[in-house]
Amino acid sequence: MNIDRKDLELHLHRIACRGQINEVVFNGAFATAAITPDMLLLVIAPGLNGVDPLPQEVGIADLEKLLTACQLFTDAGEEVGAEADVSIVDNTLVIQNQRGRCRLLTAAPKTIATRVAAETVKALEAQVGTLVVPLTRAMIEDVRDAFAGLKAEEIELSVGPEGAQIRIGGPNSDLAELELPELKSPEAYALTFSGHLIDVLTTVTDEDATLLLAGPGKLITIRDGEYSYLLSPRAPSADNKAAKPSKVQSTKAAPKKGGKKAAAR
Repeated sequence: MNIDRKDLELHLHRIACRGQINEVVFNGAFATAAITPDMLLLVIAPGLNGVDPLPQEVGIADLEKLLTACQLFTDAGEEVGAEADVSIVDNTLVIQNQRGRCRLLTAAPKTIATRVAAETVKALEAQVGTLVVPLTRAMIEDVRDAFAGLKAEEIELSVGPEGAQIRIGGPNSDLAELELPELKSPEAYALTFSGHLIDVLTTVTDEDATLLLAGPGKLITIRDGEYSYLLSPRAPSADNKAAKPSKVQSTKAAPKKGGKKAAAR
């Protein structure tokens, strides 16, 4: 099958999410659902438009190597629309580029630990919230830059009737705060995330990306076009778990923050 090389590279980049996902099972036109080893981030990627479906499910144990293979034997300045010929030969994924080809060994789907069953994906998608927050480029860059600049390890999103706040770092460490007065929730609660959230925000490409909230202790979803990133909250670090609730939480008792993992084996 012929696939636009740039489309395939971007597709793999959006699935990898800065290295969080490195093994996948592809089905259809390279669609996949894969979860990180800590089960805190689930990536759901659609098939490629206009591409024939694969003859069977294909396991890839090294997504970074596949991305490299797409780029080998090509010219850096090749025109948009250049295609690679991709085929499955026995247990090998063959990528024919301009001047040569790569043959990558595939893996049996059952050996891919990050594989998520279709029924599990469906159940998790049913938990996606309905409170929608547009993710502006300025907001994404503010959070990402603060996380990197302060060398933070966690992010807390607090919402309540009076507005919301994103806190990068913690009260017992260097801290940055971003106010979101237009984001309001009838119930006050806070969710804590690790660097997975930063990796997703850095991967987002769509100008109309959105954040969907489901409530206290529940997963959040970032929608980037047809790509979905489901993130489970985690418990705050030992240094910050004893911290006082933020201003938007102060009207109610602080909720439990452990949360459910994005998927259960």
